[in-house]
Amino acid sequence: RYQGQDVVFLALTMESDSKVNSYIQKYPFNFSILPNGFGVVLKYADMDKSGRINMGFPAHFLINRRGEIELRTDGWDKTANLESNISRLLAAD
Repeated sequence: RYQGQDVVFLALTMESDSKVNSYIQKYPFNFSILPNGFGVVLKYADMDKSGRINMGFPAHFLINRRGEIELRTDGWDKTANLESNISRLLAAD
């Protein structure tokens, strides 16, 4: 849907390169997968007062060109909200 537009989809995983590569050989993806992505999760996830990550699964982050979070949602049925916000950001550029 967003082919040719300035949109990047990434899947973050805490798994190693070798585990990810083995998995995607069996189950190919149409988007980029970032192995060892814990640092990225720490940058964008909410933390509670004791420093624990407070994030549902799956978590969706819409990040603008400046690296700021425009939208954060958790759960399986959030595509409509993501789509409308992606369209809004693309129109603003």
